[in-house]
Amino acid sequence: MLRPRTSTRDPQEVLEAFGVWFQGEVGSEDPPHLVSHGGPSGAGLSSDSLLLDLHWSTSNAPHSRRVVLRLPPTPDAFPIFESYDFARQVEAMQVVRHHSTAPVPEILWSDSTGEAIGVPFFVMERIDGDVPPDVMPYTWGSWVTELPADRLATMTHDAVDVLVAIHSAPPTEGLVAAARAGSEGSETSALERHVGAVRRHFDWAAKGRSFPTIERGFEIVARSMPAVDDDVLLWGDARIGNIIWRDGRAVGVVDWEMTTVGPRELDVAWLVYFAESFQRSAEARGLPGVPTLLRRDDVVGRYEAAAGTTLRAFDWFVTLTALHQSVIAIRTTDRSIAFGESTAPDDPEALLYPLPTLTRLLDGLEQPTEGSPPWNT
Repeated sequence: MLRPRTSTRDPQEVLEAFGVWFQGEVGSEDPPHLVSHGGPSGAGLSSDSLLLDLHWSTSNAPHSRRVVLRLPPTPDAFPIFESYDFARQVEAMQVVRHHSTAPVPEILWSDSTGEAIGVPFFVMERIDGDVPPDVMPYTWGSWVTELPADRLATMTHDAVDVLVAIHSAPPTEGLVAAARAGSEGSETSALERHVGAVRRHFDWAAKGRSFPTIERGFEIVARSMPAVDDDVLLWGDARIGNIIWRDGRAVGVVDWEMTTVGPRELDVAWLVYFAESFQRSAEARGLPGVPTLLRRDDVVGRYEAAAGTTLRAFDWFVTLTALHQSVIAIRTTDRSIAFGESTAPDDPEALLYPLPTLTRLLDGLEQPTEGSPPWNT
């Protein structure tokens, strides 16, 4: 499986503009020497990223930094989200880095206005390590599937502990305000605002097309929404594919496009959903996958013990995650069709890979088994 195309940007043009700005920013006596190693492989399907080595000199002293340059996608590359708030991402990363134990890379330079190089960007330190691939999924055969049982247990523990640490960081007034931006008057809780934001994301992505399964999803989650208001700073895209690993330990937490403020269950359910989905995709192909990695009971149990709290309505939050992923899949599918990697089907839902899981989860909410908890309490 080839990595999907995600960008139409000319990397050389970016480097030239960045080099001019960078020389003035650091006061380099000569034009800096920028060495590009391209983008990350196997992950990172939203923003554009360039792995760079920066070399410059000031007062006859040489300097070097190994960095990652992050930029929003170009409008013609079918971006996943309608907008990319780089100031919010940078603020969240800095808050978590300085007020928790989560290993967030240091932000070195940033410009959220686009004035410096023609597009918003930030530059963060580059952390060495391995990233579980999304394409192909790490469960289909990767360095993760080769790990011994004790390392898989360590990865589970570290992934959960990362969430506990992030959720311990106090959200700033700016981050709270950003989470409220665009909400409607009827959305009074953070969870209602989050679901409303997902709905608006869907309306933008659908472009007037009919997606009956997703519409059903919004109806069901709206009428069964739990009363959960223990709001924390959220990572937003809590996946082990967004963690840099070294020897089975978490050493870097990246990809903060979806950071917001809301119930902690949103992050924990996101982590579990992806692990379960990737494991099922492997088993469907006759592959063993990594069944002991991020098992639901292990994740929930460790999180509750470490955070000193109880996760509520967890199946509902996993269902919401599947609904959100189905909305995101509209954009990734449209992009694949636009770039000639797929053919547009007659049924817009035909290529949306999360829909079978979403349907199963929605059925479970509509017809709960005996003894299951009422999610709206």
